[in-house]
Amino acid sequence: MSEDFTDGAIPDGWTTRAGTWSITDGALTGTGPSTAANPTRIITDAPHLDRYCLDLTMRFTTTASATRWAGAILDIDPTTTGGPWQHAMMRTNGTVAFGTRTPTNTGWGTDTLGTTQTPIPLNQTIHLTIRVDGTHGEIHYSPNTTDTPARIATTSTLQRTPTGTIGLLLDGTTTHYDNITLTQLPE
Repeated sequence: MSEDFTDGAIPDGWTTRAGTWSITDGALTGTGPSTAANPTRIITDAPHLDRYCLDLTMRFTTTASATRWAGAILDIDPTTTGGPWQHAMMRTNGTVAFGTRTPTNTGWGTDTLGTTQTPIPLNQTIHLTIRVDGTHGEIHYSPNTTDTPARIATTSTLQRTPTGTIGLLLDGTTTHYDNITLTQLPE
């Protein structure tokens, strides 16, 4: 999968689950309130992959507080309207985490925390690479789009499903996503 939103439309087959999603200035833009009960998310129609690399640029434009977050859903059943799902997320205060939404869609579990070493300024485009190999995951981060992202968090406890796809999510922010590629990793 490769998507840069130059056609000005949300791709066919992508499904919004909460919040507001649009194409703004050539990027997918999500806006949502701070609500643990129903985070803003959009689900792609990408195939299930056991081993993959998800690469994207992301830019926070507003945030309700430094603890609000945005990131990627790493595994979610495309037919579900709630949990469970596995995600990787970032906050403007520089913390990152792998987390899990409960099957009842009523709570969270945070598996691994990491840090970008410095806060992420609003309106700064960052580069994320997320590698998934079964239950192993890595978050790689660069504060700009020119440097190669460096690994800042790992986990070996990702919860996977047999049909899970990927998506994007946020809570209490307006965030722009662009230049999204999904590549299957070799065995």
